[in-house]
Amino acid sequence: MFQTFNVSPIPELQAFVNNIWIVEASGINAVKTEKMIPYGCMDLVFIENANLEWLSGDTEASSTSRAFITGQVTKPYYLRYMPGVRLIGFGFYPHTAHRFCGFPAAEFTDQLIPLELVHPSIAVKAVINQLDETSDLFSKLVLLQAFVLQSIRKHEMPLPQMHYTQEMVKSILSQQGQIDLAEFSQQHRISKRYIQRLFKDYVGVSPLHFTKIVRFLNGISRLQQQPESLSFLSYELGYYDQAHFIRDFKRFAGLSPTAYLRESHELLDQFTDETSSSFLYNQLLD
Repeated sequence: MFQTFNVSPIPELQAFVNNIWIVEASGINAVKTEKMIPYGCMDLVFIENANLEWLSGDTEASSTSRAFITGQVTKPYYLRYMPGVRLIGFGFYPHTAHRFCGFPAAEFTDQLIPLELVHPSIAVKAVINQLDETSDLFSKLVLLQAFVLQSIRKHEMPLPQMHYTQEMVKSILSQQGQIDLAEFSQQHRISKRYIQRLFKDYVGVSPLHFTKIVRFLNGISRLQQQPESLSFLSYELGYYDQAHFIRDFKRFAGLSPTAYLRESHELLDQFTDETSSSFLYNQLLD
């Protein structure tokens, strides 16, 4: 059994980090594999106590680094948890991981990138060593937040780009993935091509792809609460018909909605619950 916790970041980080999540596999006594799906955000993850393996498609399992960045995800993958492993993750907003990474977000899409390839390896090793030498969780969180904040302050994001990207992300979330890109570009007097470039650089996927992820997550949340007619749900989510909804669902989850609901998702369900602070719809809407 997994234990999960959510912690609010310090005030200085709250404009960039939606929440800090912790997953502990202390309650499992055998290797456990969990599916992961597109979630609309990038994460920074630190691993303690044991190993974690990443499986994607037909590739063999590969061990992850002690600290890594997950890019935007466009297809399902799996994480294999060893007994006793603990993950401490920083969930960025859809458009803010760029401030921590300093590289275009599209370069991370569908990848788990070791942190030492993004930041100086000496600095990464130092923070990992300090993490290992610190015993209590509170002190670990203080240490890691200081590291993340210091890294963010090194990478400024031009104000116009930050404004347009954030407004677009807010609009997509508030309208549950149903947005007219042409109307937004006219409203803000910027070209659709410029919006596409902003999303590739700061979000990691195109605006259209992001809207599909948002609608997919909304669909999963609604199905978890109370299974309903797929044709009605497709209409509510803004799809032309049920076939288009099922096609996108299969692309992101690897299964049809009906088959997905039959699967066990002990960990994933905790993060796709609409009451979770990690849930995409709870971001940027206040």
